[in-house]
Amino acid sequence: MLDAGLSPRTIRRRVETGRLHLLYRGAYAFGRAGVSERGQWLGGVLVGGEGALLSHRSAASLWGLMAHVPLVEITVPSWRRVSGIALHEGGVHPDERTERDGIPVTTVARTPLDIAEVVSEREFGWAFEEADRLGLLDVPELESVCARGFGRRGLRLVRPQLDAVRLSTRSPLEARVLELCRAHSLLLPETNVKVLGKEVDAYWPEQRLMVEADGFEFHGHRAAFERDRARDAEMQVAGYRVLRLTHRRLDEEPEKVVAQLRHLLSDVPAPRSTKGHPGPGTSEREGERGQGTVEWVGLVALVALTLAGLVAVGVRVPGSALASAIASRILCAAALADHCGDEPRLIAAYGDEVGRLVRKHMPTIFFEEGSRAVPVDFRRCRETGCGDAAEHGFVRRTRAGLPVTAFVHVVDCRPDAVEDSEAAGVDCSGVRAGNLYLQYWLYYADSATLRGVPIAGDAGYHRDDWESVQVRIRADGSADERASSHNGYNDRPGPIRGWASDAGVAPIKDAEEAIGLRSENGWGAETHMLIVSGGSHAGHVDGIPDLERLTPGSSVHLVPLEPVAGATGARFAVTPPWRKHVWRDPEAADTQ
Repeated sequence: MLDAGLSPRTIRRRVETGRLHLLYRGAYAFGRAGVSERGQWLGGVLVGGEGALLSHRSAASLWGLMAHVPLVEITVPSWRRVSGIALHEGGVHPDERTERDGIPVTTVARTPLDIAEVVSEREFGWAFEEADRLGLLDVPELESVCARGFGRRGLRLVRPQLDAVRLSTRSPLEARVLELCRAHSLLLPETNVKVLGKEVDAYWPEQRLMVEADGFEFHGHRAAFERDRARDAEMQVAGYRVLRLTHRRLDEEPEKVVAQLRHLLSDVPAPRSTKGHPGPGTSEREGERGQGTVEWVGLVALVALTLAGLVAVGVRVPGSALASAIASRILCAAALADHCGDEPRLIAAYGDEVGRLVRKHMPTIFFEEGSRAVPVDFRRCRETGCGDAAEHGFVRRTRAGLPVTAFVHVVDCRPDAVEDSEAAGVDCSGVRAGNLYLQYWLYYADSATLRGVPIAGDAGYHRDDWESVQVRIRADGSADERASSHNGYNDRPGPIRGWASDAGVAPIKDAEEAIGLRSENGWGAETHMLIVSGGSHAGHVDGIPDLERLTPGSSVHLVPLEPVAGATGARFAVTPPWRKHVWRDPEAADTQ
């Protein structure tokens, strides 16, 4: 600004009048104080001077490899002190410099080497996996960066990932399986070999055992899940054993995975007889097929088709809902069904159709700025320490490594299911008839409505907090949505709209609905969003969300709540879902 002709006095006056806002010493925002994270990154690079560029965790965030971190990190040719910015001194090779969105930044190949020196091994693995998943990794470039970075500490984490790539493994999860086998002296598998003409990730020929990365977690869509299960069924029919693994299992229960692998590797199955010859590109031992297994699957599939057919034509079969679910599950395992839902536990609990709907309608959760807590599985965490997560960016796990979780309760009042639902004590009368209700229950370790207000003390605080977002699917396929908010349910916030429901003042709430100030019973058009307040976790489903912190619906770990409710002996400071009115009356207006 001095070069542009502005005097120090003019700059000072514009700061005082609010036209300029200081970001860092020597960098100002024009017009408004709040700037986007990209504005903060660019401002930091400009302050760094000639040759500066965004690097480390900030560069990883810009490339989409890590969640946003508040601290801006840049690399500069020579060190200087700049308040509010983390500077790293050092030269950057011209091949490792680029621009993204107008911001000078380290390349994707250079960024892993930088972040390997400032983050944990687990965080580095996730960032490397994300680069691989996004198709941003260039192996020759990564090898060049490592060669130029001889002696750097970050090579300790980068080289194993690079070696894994050289071993032709396609994802860090596969590399972790190899590392797990080496660390526990397990027989090492062959990688990327063909079995029945299809390439598999890891294979032990003598044990007829293969390990595959779970497609739903790695690729994140239902088509990958269905392809995997169809492929598994084909392998199992031919007498092979398939173990699918996810990052979650390797993170949370590595000992169990090792025990399963050790058991499977010690159990060598007897050779299967074969009446055919191996297919093209398949070894002789890979072409063996089990006729007994084929006949067994054929018989089971016939029973499943019979059950499904009887239910489809309207023949009453005792426990028809259970029969339908079993039929769907068997057909899925035998790869005879066209659609196998999104997650096996949802299919097992609710059948293929409802299981898919549960996955599809889980909304994206937007968290209020400054919030820390995320919903978790109460069986694993009931303290704020294990339930808090990063305050910015895409949040999929807590800082303790637990997944963002929602429990699911289904109330089916459609004609084919209403008899079973009413037998279970559900109210399907009146406006409920013909609807399918999906309830997503979110557990937080505590609720602090007045958190951060010094004079409030413990007012508004209680341990345990159950909130929900609910979806009502009508007979014509249209869907409505509402969220729990203190003593009632709302679709959108506002100084007038929703306050009576929040306070539990039924007469005023009814009057609001009568004159159109509020949607009936809090139901509004489905938005596929849940916007959660920071302290109380009260929610609404309409409005302009805070995009700084969110969990995509597809990333929320879903757990059927019905079997959990029947088995748990846990006690809560507030009423749990299975004791609330809405558990059996999906149109209930209160949260009691």
